[in-house]
Amino acid sequence: MKRLLLRLAFAFCIILAFNIMAFAYTPAADKVGVFDAGANTYDYKSYNIVSLTNKGADVPTDMPAVIMDGRTMVPVRVISEGLGAGVLWLSQTRQVSISYGDLFIVLTIDSAEALVNGKSTALPEGVPAVLAKYNGVQRTLVPLRFVAEQLGADVEWDPETYTVHVDKPPEEVPFYEVEALNQDAEADMFAISTGEPADYDVKFFDQRLVIDIFNAKLSDRFSVPNFESAWAEEVRYSQYTGYADIKNVVRIVFQMKSGARYPENVSVDASADGISVAGGAPDETVPGGDAAGFTVVIDAGHGGDDPGAMSGNYRETDINLAVALRVRDLLQNAGVKILMTRTDDTYVSLAGRAEFANANEADIFVSIHTNASSENFSASGIETYYLAPGGWAVVLANCIQDSVIDQTGAFDRGAKTANFFVLRETDMPAALIETGFITTESDRVKLFDEGYRDSLAEGIATGILEFLDKTVS
Repeated sequence: MKRLLLRLAFAFCIILAFNIMAFAYTPAADKVGVFDAGANTYDYKSYNIVSLTNKGADVPTDMPAVIMDGRTMVPVRVISEGLGAGVLWLSQTRQVSISYGDLFIVLTIDSAEALVNGKSTALPEGVPAVLAKYNGVQRTLVPLRFVAEQLGADVEWDPETYTVHVDKPPEEVPFYEVEALNQDAEADMFAISTGEPADYDVKFFDQRLVIDIFNAKLSDRFSVPNFESAWAEEVRYSQYTGYADIKNVVRIVFQMKSGARYPENVSVDASADGISVAGGAPDETVPGGDAAGFTVVIDAGHGGDDPGAMSGNYRETDINLAVALRVRDLLQNAGVKILMTRTDDTYVSLAGRAEFANANEADIFVSIHTNASSENFSASGIETYYLAPGGWAVVLANCIQDSVIDQTGAFDRGAKTANFFVLRETDMPAALIETGFITTESDRVKLFDEGYRDSLAEGIATGILEFLDKTVS
C-alpha cells in the first residue's frame, strides 16, 4: 500500500510539473538591428520583447523594449520624456544627453560608462546605449533601469508577464507663501511677509529694484496697498518663471523714483518673518550714472553663413543675437547711443565689425559669443576676454564679467586675455564675452531660456553702465 501511495505521489508531481511548464509565460520575440560601427551596418538578432508601463498605464512605442545581455533596453525618449526629462541627441559625438532639473546624464553609444553631472559612472553589467533599427525606425536604446532610477523612478520587473512597471513618486517641492506687502509710511519702509526667514536675491538696474524670493509662492491674498513713498514710484509682483533650474520664485519689483539708487539710499534686509525694504528721498549728490553721450557698439558674434558653434540643431548665432538685442534695448533705455554690427541673421566679416566700430568712433566695443568644447562636455560657465593687461579694456572686461556672474549665478571662469581679431583691431576699449557652453547640456538649457537670456543681458548692460560711470567719475 505504501509503495502504491509513493507511486501515485510521484505521478502527481510529474503531472504538476508538466502543467506548470505548459502554462509558463513565453515572451514574444522579434528581430531588432543593432548598429555595428566597425561594419557600418545593422546586425539583426531576435530579442525577447518587454512590455512597459508608466504609472500603471501601458506605454506605446514604435520600437519595442527588449532584453539585451540581460538588461531591459528601451528607446531613450520613451523613458526620459515619460518621466519629465529632456533629451538631446549630439550626432557629432554619438551621445544622448538627458536633463532633469540639476541632473544631467550623458550616455555615449557603445560605451560602458555614462556621465552623471560630469562624473563617470559605470553602467550595470557594462551594457551600453546602442543605435537600433526596427521595421525601418531608428532609435537610441538605453538601459531602462539605470536611466529611470537616476530620474528618481521606481522600477519593478514582473517575470511572469515580461513587464517592467515604472512609477515615479510625485516630487514634494517645499515652499512658503509670500503673504503680504505692508508699508510703514512714517519710516517709508515696506515689509514683505513670508512667515519665516526668506532666501532671496536682489538686483538693481534701470531704476528697478528687483527682489527674487526663492522656494516661494504668492498667496491668493497678496496685494499691493495704496502707498506714498519718497523713493518708490510703483510696485509690481509675479510668480516668476525666468530661471531655468529654479522653480517657485516670487519676483517683486520696485520702480524707483529718479535719482533713487540701491544700495546708496535704499536698503534690503532679512527679517525674522520676511524681508524689509527701506529708503528715503533721493540724494541729489549721488551720481546718477547718466550714460547719455556715450556710443557703444554691440556685436552679436557670427551670423548668416557662419552659425558659430553648434550642438545638434542648436546654433550659437541665435543665442548671440537674442542676447545682443536685449542689451541694446536696456542700454538705450539708459540713454546710451547703441550701434549694432548686425540686427538679424546676416554675415558680417571680422574686419567689417572692427571697421564699423572705428568709423563711428565708438567709446567701447562689446562682442557677445557662446562657448563650445569638443573634448569636455561638462565645461560650464562664463568668461570675458580683453586684449592685453593694462588700460581701460581690462576694467571693461572685469565690469562685465562681475556683473553677469552676479546676475546669473553662473560659474565664474574669470576675465582673461586673448588675441581675438575684434579685440586687436578696434581702436577703443573692447571686450568679448562667452556667455556659456552650447556643447554642455546644463549651460545649453539655460542659454535657450528666455528668462536666463534676460539675466545675461541685464548683467552685460549693467557692467557696461558701471564701466561708463568709472570713465566719468
